[in-house]
Amino acid sequence: AYILQYFPLLVNPKRKGKFVCPRRNALTFLRKSSIMEAMSSEKSRFSARTINLSLYAACLAATVALIYLLAALSGFAPFGGNSFACVDADIQYLDFFAYLKRVLRGEASLAYTFEKVLGGNNVAVFSYYLTSPFNLLVLFFEQKDFHSMFTLMVAGKLGVAAAFFAIYLRARFP
Repeated sequence: AYILQYFPLLVNPKRKGKFVCPRRNALTFLRKSSIMEAMSSEKSRFSARTINLSLYAACLAATVALIYLLAALSGFAPFGGNSFACVDADIQYLDFFAYLKRVLRGEASLAYTFEKVLGGNNVAVFSYYLTSPFNLLVLFFEQKDFHSMFTLMVAGKLGVAAAFFAIYLRARFP
């Protein structure tokens, strides 16, 4: 009993030592009829899935559109001379993106680089700054257009965050 207070699982005395999560059982009991009704027809399952996917895609698209609208109204790249890449992003990230582009082209090494003062291992820089899948956008942009790419990356990351937040809200508050 002392160990069980640290876990969300409880021993159900009716099932003689079987571990049961009381919250999951209560939700299963409450939703059992609605689950059976939803599973009764393939059409209703398909339409519910389509509605959810449409909602998540709409959250993503609305966020990206809002970021680009704000960028256009404020004169940020690609619509003006301002950039989301400021302070450290302008000094560090854009240079790291140029380095990543050279690595992906095969012109530089990921393991060792002479771009540091006396040369050194660059795996830590890669693993901390450059492992996001959004960073593969560097393949489609020239170095002079990295400010526009940075705006696209910010909009894309915020859009994906909005979509996953919508997934969380649908799961948490059905």
